[in-house]
Amino acid sequence: MVIFMEIQLVSFIKVHKGHKGAFLNALKGIEEIVRVQSITGDYDILIEINVAESEDLVSIFESIEKIPGLMEFQSHFVLEEWQK
Repeated sequence: MVIFMEIQLVSFIKVHKGHKGAFLNALKGIEEIVRVQSITGDYDILIEINVAESEDLVSIFESIEKIPGLMEFQSHFVLEEWQK
């Protein structure tokens, strides 16, 4: 029996001043991004990515890296999740 497990990532994104709005809109066009949040602190944007296989991440990362205004992009795998 094969058990399907979705791969979840959260990514923190820093963009150049004046690019945040356009960057947020561009992220909405990437299907595997299931949540986009404008945040405060060291980063400007937090996204959640869900994929079936890690190989799917290559094209997603390439798409994000092509968006004008990107300064920094840092991703982390979700190991466990708890919701209230």
